[in-house]
Amino acid sequence: IKIYPNPTSNTSVIELENTSSHSKLSLSIFDVYGKQIYSSIQNLNYGLNQIPIKDVSEFPSGIYFIHLQIGDETYSTKLIKL
Repeated sequence: IKIYPNPTSNTSVIELENTSSHSKLSLSIFDVYGKQIYSSIQNLNYGLNQIPIKDVSEFPSGIYFIHLQIGDETYSTKLIKL
């Protein structure tokens, strides 16, 4: 899983390879206090997917945590907002 650009001041893209039969991605963004500030469900294709993340230009500068769930698999990564 890649997120770029990171750091960002407005939008980023998540790039991931879907090799499972699951076609839904649950995406959540949390602030450093653990408060969920955004969530969405995206459809995935088999193979390479590029999923735009919500425009974060309205968020305060800082570190955010992105949680992704595809079926039973969960991934977490950081996003830095300039």
